Amino acid sequence: MKWFQEIWKADLKNEKLYQYYKEKFGTHFYGLGHFAWNISEKKPKPSLSIRTLKKRLKDNAYINEIKLNDDKYLEVLTDDDETKLAWYIIEEEYAKSDLKRFSYLLHENWSLPLDFDEKPNKPIDFKFRVTINPKEKRNGELYFLSVYNNSGDGPIDNYPTKFEGIRLTDLSEYLVKEKFHFEDLEPALFFYMIKLREQKNLGGKSFFQRIKEFDRSLPELHKLFHYNIDLDTDKLCSGFEEAKREFDKAFAALSEREKTPAWPEYREFKNIRDVRMNGNEHFIQISVQGDYWKRHPVDSDLRNSKIYDQIFLFDDFWVNTNYDLAHSLLDYYTNWKL
Repeated sequence: MKWFQEIWKADLKNEKLYQYYKEKFGTHFYGLGHFAWNISEKKPKPSLSIRTLKKRLKDNAYINEIKLNDDKYLEVLTDDDETKLAWYIIEEEYAKSDLKRFSYLLHENWSLPLDFDEKPNKPIDFKFRVTINPKEKRNGELYFLSVYNNSGDGPIDNYPTKFEGIRLTDLSEYLVKEKFHFEDLEPALFFYMIKLREQKNLGGKSFFQRIKEFDRSLPELHKLFHYNIDLDTDKLCSGFEEAKREFDKAFAALSEREKTPAWPEYREFKNIRDVRMNGNEHFIQISVQGDYWKRHPVDSDLRNSKIYDQIFLFDDFWVNTNYDLAHSLLDYYTNWKL
C-alpha cells in the first residue's frame, strides 16, 4: 500500500497520466487506459488501505469483478469477450508465504526453469479431471496442460490430463503404439500423435526434439481451433490414415477460408507463424500464436497484440525440483480465480 500511495498521481491529462502509470507499473495491462482517464477526470485521493484501493479500482478501472482475499491481495477479473484476462495486486510477503498458489504469477519471464531431479517422485497434490492409464505402464507420471484463448470461457475451462505410469521420455513411443479415440486425447496431443506416426524412426530423439521438427505445423493447427474448422471425430477415430486425411481436409478448408476472411481487418491472420518453445527431456513449454487483436473494442493499446495458446508437458522428475511452480501453474490455468 505504501508503494501505491507514493506513486499515486491525478494531476496530469489523460494520455500523459496513462504513460505515467504505464511506466510505474512496468507494462500496459488490460484496462489501464480507462483507469488513467477516470483518475484524470475524477481526481480521487490516494488509497489509505487495501479496501480503499479496491474501491478506487472498482470505480475507475475497466473490470467485471474485483475480489479482496484475506485482506492481502486483490484479483481483478476483466472477463473480456474473447478471453479471460486478469491482473493481481499481491503483498510480497503474503505471496512468498504461499508459493504453491503464487509462484507462477511471480515468475518474471516467459521461460520456465528446466532443471529436474531423478530422485523418487514427490506426488503432486492436485485433483485431475482426466487421468489416462497406459496399458504398458513403466514408472512416473506425466502431466499435460493446454490453454486455448479462443472463447469467452477462457482458462477456467482448461482441464489438465495426467498419464499414470509414463514420463515425457516415454511419450513418443506411447503415442505411436497405443490405440486412441479422438475423445481420449486433447486435440493438440492427438495431432502430435498423427505427426509422430508419419515418421519411420523414433529412436535417438526426445519428444521435445520431435515437436521442434514439425513446429511449422503448429500455427495451422491452432488456427483450426480459433477458426472453428470442423473435424469429423468419427473419421479421426477410424485409424491413422483416415485421421490424417481428416486433418489434411481441415487444413485445406482453413486455407480456403483465409483467402476471403470474414473481417477485412483480419486479412493478416493468415500470416500468423509465431511459435515459441522451451524444453528438455522432462519439461516442454510451447506458445503458439493462434490469433491477434488487430483492433480492440475497449482497449486501444492492445491493437496488433498477439494472442497465444499455451501448451505445457512435464513429468514427475521436473515436479521434484519445481514442486510449488507445478502446482501454481496447474491452479492458475485451471481456475484463474485464485
